[in-house]
Amino acid sequence: MAVGDALELVGTLNGTGSASTLTFDNIDADSSMSWIIRGMCSSSTTGSTLLQLRMNNDSNSRYYGTRIQTYEGSSLAAYSQGASANPYVAYIPGSNYNVGYARTAVNIEFYNLSDSSTSPGSPSFLSRFGGMGNGATETVTGYYSGSYSYNLGAPTGTDVTEINLMTNDGSAFPSTTVFSLYKRPTS
Repeated sequence: MAVGDALELVGTLNGTGSASTLTFDNIDADSSMSWIIRGMCSSSTTGSTLLQLRMNNDSNSRYYGTRIQTYEGSSLAAYSQGASANPYVAYIPGSNYNVGYARTAVNIEFYNLSDSSTSPGSPSFLSRFGGMGNGATETVTGYYSGSYSYNLGAPTGTDVTEINLMTNDGSAFPSTTVFSLYKRPTS
């Protein structure tokens, strides 16, 4: 494949109605410098919750994050997330939004997952999301970014071979949740 070719689908995950974590594993980080997760999600909680991620299931506080978001078109708000074990990547609706049919559209791009010299810098992500509301409830849109920081002790010389997506309150992803992992050609 050449740069500019269509994205290559690597795998798809669906919610089960009981799992609060969904995992893409066996990622061949050396085969691309750019990875993308796209999906639609919600949770089994009654209110909204946060979608979080981990790399290589590392639950230590080795992630930095920043977010810019707006509720119902109000003023933008910016937040900085210091050293964290689970950086935020999106707000997602629970079952009381639109009788459980509301979804958040998520697009998360990952860079530098390989430890090779052609991929310098800490593994990082950029998430864009929007959705949740039905006109009577909040609608949130935003951009979140962050890194699996070498400065905070993320292992150097190790590929990121696993990406874990989870709800911050432990609520389950319903069966209507779907995430797909793509890789972008780099040569």
